[in-house]
Amino acid sequence: MEEFYKNLYSDITVDQDENSDLFTFFQQNTPPADDLVPLRAAAFKAASDLLNDDREYNSAILRCVNAVVNAFERTCLV
Repeated sequence: MEEFYKNLYSDITVDQDENSDLFTFFQQNTPPADDLVPLRAAAFKAASDLLNDDREYNSAILRCVNAVVNAFERTCLV
């Protein structure tokens, strides 16, 4: 999953199409209940590996994480 997230973060944006794809992905691949916390944490871990000294870049990565976690929580934690 971390590779999936890193690939998503690679262009430091999550556009509307990617956001829609995230919702579809999580709806079609809902993890078992005991995997929810590790998968959510993986979104943050993947991003933390990409952070550097550039504040704008880091903010963009965190916006990506926000989009991923929002899609994850709205589809998997309802």
